Parts: sequence; structure tokens; C-alpha cells
Amino acid sequence: MIQQEEANAGRDRICRDAQNLVAAKRGTAPPYSASDVTELAMRREVQQIYSVSSLQTRQWYDRAIFQDGVNWDNWIIRWCLWHAFRYRDSRNTNSDSPDGRRTRGGSSEMGNSQRSISNSPQEERVVYYREFCFH
Repeated sequence: MIQQEEANAGRDRICRDAQNLVAAKRGTAPPYSASDVTELAMRREVQQIYSVSSLQTRQWYDRAIFQDGVNWDNWIIRWCLWHAFRYRDSRNTNSDSPDGRRTRGGSSEMGNSQRSISNSPQEERVVYYREFCFH
């Protein structure tokens, strides 16, 4: 999907320059997470992705512009970029359980157990936007 390609290209541009990383991560080897990137670098990349976006994605991005004075942002691009960092190396361990509820595997303080995730309206919006960006 085009949004994923645009976000992946943005992630790659960010990771090429160590100055885009927070000071504690400079000099370390990738992979990096979105939290390793400075807010300024993230904001610049959101604007870059918007400026080079395709006509297909621009119509969606235009719906998510937030401007407060001189501060410009786009929550869809930011969200897709965050997911490009999050899912860059197949770390998504979400799976469907036999009863149809979504579960997340992984370790917790209580050991390796599965935690169920509710199907709240907020989660449904997140799933919708994730599918928008990556399917």
C-alpha cells in the first residue's frame, strides 16, 4: 500500500542521519524505535512525507492536517510513520485467539501469558487506521 511505502521511506530517511536521534541513541546501531527520534526530526519528516505524497494519499492526508499558528502537523502521517518504526522487523505479536478475541502474546511480570485486548470503539478505530496505512 502506498501509505506504508511513504512511511517506510520516511523511516529510512530519518535513520540515515544520526542527528535525527535523541542524544542517548546517537552512535548506537539500528533498529531504532520512534521514541529514539527527536521531535524536530519527526516533525520535519511528517512534512516531507506530505510534500512528496502521491495524489492518492494526499487526499487522505489533507483530512488530518492540524495547524496552530505556525505549527503544522498531520496525525495520519505521524501515525503511519510510528507504525513504520513499530512494525519494521515483524515485532507484531498480535494474533487471534480461538474465541475470536484479539490477544497479544509476550511476557509480563506474571510470566509468559496472553493478555486479551478488548474490542472497544477506540481499538476499532486504531485497527481501521492501521489497515488504512498497511493493508
